[in-house]
Amino acid sequence: MNRNVVQPSMDIGEQRQQQYHRQQTGISMSFSTLLARSLTEEPTSMNPNILPSVDGVPFIMLGQERFELEPETIFVLGMRLSVTKNDIRMFFSSVGMIAVDHASKPRIFVYKNKQNGRSKGEATITYISPFMAEMAIRCLNGSKFKGETITVLPAYLSTCKVRGIRYRYPREFAPSNNRDNSSSALINF
Repeated sequence: MNRNVVQPSMDIGEQRQQQYHRQQTGISMSFSTLLARSLTEEPTSMNPNILPSVDGVPFIMLGQERFELEPETIFVLGMRLSVTKNDIRMFFSSVGMIAVDHASKPRIFVYKNKQNGRSKGEATITYISPFMAEMAIRCLNGSKFKGETITVLPAYLSTCKVRGIRYRYPREFAPSNNRDNSSSALINF
């Protein structure tokens, strides 16, 4: 898998707009900037926002378990339990092209309860580029999907093989998903 991230050059207007946004929101770096810098720089006390990396792959540690950032993949929480892969494909392809597997099926994984086989309302979606994944996070986080407010986050791959978990977002870092708060919705479907 190619992990080289190329940042498009910005003109002066875009740089000023981004600087103004940082001043207004207090957000110092975008996901792609953080990802690109984490691939090229080592974390220091001067750069605390840089994720540590091994072999160029950014990761976070929770206890003894390491979670590696998957730049093309997003993790979605708070979906309706009856949602189908086709519903997910239609909604999330509005911001970018979803990758396909060797059988030409979209790379969407819906998490299911092991006891009853029903959906948990969580899924991972893999796009063809990290920029499309970032766009999905920026545009769709907090939006309405089938009447529910969803949370869209970067996906982390657990390196612990014992549990059999594919992708997940470390719960300690996941924001609470308030399904009643529709004021932050960007897109309503």
